[in-house]
Amino acid sequence: MRPTAYTGHFVPECSQRAAVMQRKLRRPRSWRLAHCSDGARRSVTRLALAALVLLTTLAGVVIAITPASASTRATWTVQPGSFPTLGTLYDISCPSALECIAVGYNNNTYYDAITTDGGSHWITQGSRDQFGSFPLSVYYTGVSCANTKDCVIVGYSVHTAPLGYSDYSGLIYTTTNGGATWTSQNVPSSVSVGNSGSLAGVSCSTPLDCIAVGSSDSGGVIIATTDGGVIWTNQSVPSNLSYLSTVSCATPLDCVAVGYTPSATSSDGDVVATTNGGATWTSENVPGGVKWVGGVSCSTPLDCIAVGSSGSGGVILATTNGGVTWTSENVPKSVLALESVSCVSVSDCVTVDGGTAGAALVTTNGGANWTSENVPSSAESLIGVSCFSASDCVAVGGTAAYDGNGGIILQSPQGYSLAAADGGIFSFGNARFYGSMGGKPLNAPIVGVAATPDGAGYWEVARDGGIFSFGDAHFYGSMGGKPLNAPIVGIAATPDGAGYWEVAADGGIFAFGDAKFYGSMGGKRLNAPIVGIASTPDGKGYWMVAQDGGIFSFGNAGFYGSMGGKSLNKPIVGIAADSTTGGYWMVAQDGGVFAFDAPFLGSMGGKPLNAPVVAITPGVNMGGYWMIASDGGVFTFGNASFNGSMGGKPLNARIVAGIG
Repeated sequence: MRPTAYTGHFVPECSQRAAVMQRKLRRPRSWRLAHCSDGARRSVTRLALAALVLLTTLAGVVIAITPASASTRATWTVQPGSFPTLGTLYDISCPSALECIAVGYNNNTYYDAITTDGGSHWITQGSRDQFGSFPLSVYYTGVSCANTKDCVIVGYSVHTAPLGYSDYSGLIYTTTNGGATWTSQNVPSSVSVGNSGSLAGVSCSTPLDCIAVGSSDSGGVIIATTDGGVIWTNQSVPSNLSYLSTVSCATPLDCVAVGYTPSATSSDGDVVATTNGGATWTSENVPGGVKWVGGVSCSTPLDCIAVGSSGSGGVILATTNGGVTWTSENVPKSVLALESVSCVSVSDCVTVDGGTAGAALVTTNGGANWTSENVPSSAESLIGVSCFSASDCVAVGGTAAYDGNGGIILQSPQGYSLAAADGGIFSFGNARFYGSMGGKPLNAPIVGVAATPDGAGYWEVARDGGIFSFGDAHFYGSMGGKPLNAPIVGIAATPDGAGYWEVAADGGIFAFGDAKFYGSMGGKRLNAPIVGIASTPDGKGYWMVAQDGGIFSFGNAGFYGSMGGKSLNKPIVGIAADSTTGGYWMVAQDGGVFAFDAPFLGSMGGKPLNAPVVAITPGVNMGGYWMIASDGGVFTFGNASFNGSMGGKPLNARIVAGIG
């Protein structure tokens, strides 16, 4: 976050109470309020908002990364669905592609809002206790989830005594059930009432090990827990620190915290690091001209990216030695103040701008180059970002609607890749190219492709059962070179990416890695050959679909209906599972879509096609699907966005499959 506004920047027309609160808040805000414009009033109004927690199994009202193509700027989009008129959101943590928790303020009330359908509906849980008899406001400023169950929220409360005196106290809430219930935890004396303590950020490297940071009357504060947040202990902090805004822990031992120290007319950015779990913290050298550091993300104990501002523009710092030295990276001139950063690997990071017009920057090479992404004009400022994978990022902040008081969440459609029979891979949107078999000798043509859960790799499968792994996809075995009763026609990956199934045209199933064998149609009579396979969301079952639309369910896969025995204009060519409903879609060669316990979002049935449809692929819990034709044409339905295609372009071999 930006440093607290300097007192002299407020003019008499602005509310004296708001100005006092602005100076007192430990969560710093803008320093550029020159007069009481609408923007200034919005900035001041945000300070009086109380707490909000948003739990979403997709990411509520979120900004989404949807790069259109390699030659155009990516576009972040507001996640469709109902979003209440709530306050600005300040932080977010996404432990999976489906679950996220965002925190913020909302008009002197604080509560949880939970969604289980990707942000279409929100259920509030009600206020928590009031910490004493005096009126107070509550602010949630940081959240970290070690997994989908164990999360910690930090913030502070403002206590107002009868004579008008205000004091501050840090707040900590923990959950072990994904936010269904929250427990208030005791805070150390360093951030309790009497010391004007506040907590601004938290990082949990495991369900038990967390570090939280903030400030008090005596300076910067760092506290730690090793039991999941029940007991927190003070850490020794370098004496020169005034305010710590957030922290990132790559392991329980290795953490980096960032913040700033104000001076008479300005401020200086601060970075401290520990390699022993917080027993000792060392102040690190920060390049000159950095006024404050608001965000940090460490993908390994050595590799971290920190972001902030020089006072006149955004700052990005990188280290490859655990924070001992930091290098300034090039930042687009239009960026004002970078608030938060999230790195899923040494290469892939996203940072967001909390200036008067929100912005997002993306790197895929460890910070050597940063690309500016398009952000909707409704995103007045972006303050937090969390990436579960390189293709699943969620940003939060404030919207220009509701006079700047509305929270905004934007969640990223993932892009898609097409696979050709010769092994060529064509990637669009924010789908990455990790290699292919294009131009290489194959014993048999490629017939299918499956992605790893983080989108950072994929497998291609050939007609003879050969497997080809790229990116972070590991090779767990194949049917290549082994006798088959019928050719392989498809592949499905397990949800954790540690295994996959191959399916043959006769219904035979071949399981590798942690993929379990739940049964097959091998050796059984079929009215039509099998053409595809899809895994259940938990990987404990799978469906096979036949060319006549027959469905065969195994494991915990439910049978929700089929087209078997029904009239079809064209044969079925593929199947995809809906991770939200647990149902499935099948697609026909003419683009007809048949939905079973899954929403029908449209089709190409009855419409002219240049080439037959060969596959259907959904985005992860994004309310849409892409249809893929053999000439590389792509057709989008629901919330799926069009990011480019191979339609009308020369191909060495026809397209046979796709992944979203």
